[in-house]
Amino acid sequence: MDTKKLNFFSKEIYISFFKSLFFTPYFYLASFITVIWAVIHKKLSWSDWQIPLGYSGDNLMLHTVMKNYAELNWLTPLNQKFISNLNAPLGANWSGWPIIDEIPNYVFGILGHFVGLYPAMNLLLLFSYVAAGLSFLYVARNYKIKLPLALAGAIAFAFCNILIVRGLGHVTVGLVWHIPIMLMIVHWAYQKNNFNYPTKKIIFVYLFCFICGGFNIYYSVMILFFLGFAFLLNLLRKNYHSIKFPLICISIIVSSVLIWNFDTFRNTYLLGENPLMQGRNIASLQLYALQLPELFYQPHSRGFIGDVGNYLFYGKSMLKGEFWSPYLGVVGSICFLFLIFHGTLKIFEGKFKQITTHYYHSIWILLFSMVGGINLVVGTLGFTWLRATNRFSVFLLVIGLLFTLKLISKKTPKQVMIIVAVSIFSMTYYEFIHTALFSKTDPSILISRSIEDDKKLVNFLEEKYPNSKVFQYPVAVFPENGPILGMQDYQHLRPYLHSKTLSFSYGNVKGRGDYDWHKEISELPAPLMAYELFNRDFDLLMVHKFGLPDYGDIFRKSLIASGYEFVIESETFYVFSLKDKKDTDTDPFITYGKGWSADEGAHRWTNSSTSEVEILNINKNNSKVKISFKLTTLKESTIKILFNQKELKEIDLKPEVVTDEMTFTVDNNYGVNKFAIISDTQPVLPGNGDPRLLGTMVIDFQYKFIEN
Repeated sequence: MDTKKLNFFSKEIYISFFKSLFFTPYFYLASFITVIWAVIHKKLSWSDWQIPLGYSGDNLMLHTVMKNYAELNWLTPLNQKFISNLNAPLGANWSGWPIIDEIPNYVFGILGHFVGLYPAMNLLLLFSYVAAGLSFLYVARNYKIKLPLALAGAIAFAFCNILIVRGLGHVTVGLVWHIPIMLMIVHWAYQKNNFNYPTKKIIFVYLFCFICGGFNIYYSVMILFFLGFAFLLNLLRKNYHSIKFPLICISIIVSSVLIWNFDTFRNTYLLGENPLMQGRNIASLQLYALQLPELFYQPHSRGFIGDVGNYLFYGKSMLKGEFWSPYLGVVGSICFLFLIFHGTLKIFEGKFKQITTHYYHSIWILLFSMVGGINLVVGTLGFTWLRATNRFSVFLLVIGLLFTLKLISKKTPKQVMIIVAVSIFSMTYYEFIHTALFSKTDPSILISRSIEDDKKLVNFLEEKYPNSKVFQYPVAVFPENGPILGMQDYQHLRPYLHSKTLSFSYGNVKGRGDYDWHKEISELPAPLMAYELFNRDFDLLMVHKFGLPDYGDIFRKSLIASGYEFVIESETFYVFSLKDKKDTDTDPFITYGKGWSADEGAHRWTNSSTSEVEILNINKNNSKVKISFKLTTLKESTIKILFNQKELKEIDLKPEVVTDEMTFTVDNNYGVNKFAIISDTQPVLPGNGDPRLLGTMVIDFQYKFIEN
């Protein structure tokens, strides 16, 4: 027996281990990608790592998911994803819709428990780049691609367009690192002797099939298509032994999807199907499908290539979905076109055995994904879940790179191979890395300011109003409400991310009915809405300023006039207390609607043929209101006086004649009551240099609420 092999204190063992760990192409590649990524995103100190790379849109939803994992609220992926501090006062159940990419959410969310939420988010993004490069290098080496070409291809994939543009805004779509390995497994599934693979290889295959099912469902679906084709091909060959391999792979992927989404299936079983979460629509299948020019024309107006893309296609296209996503880049476009040219040429030559399965996979992706393709046909039959088929372009990129680099490795001498590898790296650097490295924009400054602003707001509220329930306005559904004026989707999640004790009204999955009252109450005038929220035991009203047409200024003034206490304001939000209402000298429940000039003390002019006063009644036991006023006019006219569309009186007015005081006592119903003055003439200039168009003057308008 060789005793050296058993000597754990032997220096040679540790030297060998150190070399195998650090002095490999994988280590150098990972180091290169990490350094470039850190420089691009300015993550060069621990304080930099405390700032996430995104703080808007889908990122906020992902932050919320990972926050709950980090706080160990969802200890296993099988837990119902209940968030007690959203959808106040009931709590939100996010198992009501499938949250894809469960594995990275779970792993990096748990990591966030130890290092913090935002560092974990940044690590997830770094992982998406490093893992993409390493997996491509691993597959390339298994395909016997020479090391220089394999490294160049790995860098091209690690810094490809979909990772750069989707990684920040839609992290889970940018997690494409497993695709090269899954394509290699698919290649093995086509082999006639796949049932003779060694045990280690089989374990590797099954492990990655399980991982595939826990990542983006779009990519899992395409892999399932390819494995299904492998099954059918082996069946047609009558190679029944080889059927087992793709069938097991399919079973593991499907089982993984079911396991990671068990909470959603259980939720649906218990509560029934959610009609608003059953899929997309035909229009979205057309809008977000793949358009062939999107693969080859750069979507960003950066330099010459971007200008060409904008001139030839994007500036003229009327159908723009996720047009920034499918672009393959110069290297990817060349490799993909070479694959298509090579395969088509072999078809014309009748050399079908020389056509790689990569060629057929590419053709299937195009037929399935393009506008009006197979996915749309399937959608017309009712299955509309696969909306954004443009995302399948990443398969075309990987397939094209692997095929072309493999062929070059076989057919070209070493000198030419080195030149090609340097060219691939140079083009990737110039098109993607250089642009990002020398970008003049630094979003981290704005992100950091927004986060600190939100933290300051939440900390103040938690200190002054601990355990309060906060109603968020304007009302937005979850998920996928879309922007409301300047308020982007998921913005209401920002305060929640920094809160420990506050509960927020936003966040329950749409379609279950418990959101309906939010919408109804938000349509009431501000004072009445605030009163109703107080009755529903809400403590605070938080307004997103950019979701209102005047940044919420009129809304704010109405609440202040109604006696509600203004608590705090940040760059994005302002907050009122609903429980600290003060009495005011003027009755807050009367507001002048459309058709009025400014108040002039004892009188006010109409500036429209129809002018309305809104009288708000917050008492569900209907009361009466006594209204009194006098009228005069600039132009002879007939005036109709209405209350809640019921005519109270019709009177003929003459210029400069003031009527006697008119008094009406009417039913004041719960909610909004409208008092209207309608003239049969249009406003005119008063003739004294006043530039306003004026109609009827209402003098000494008085109102008094009378309890029944």
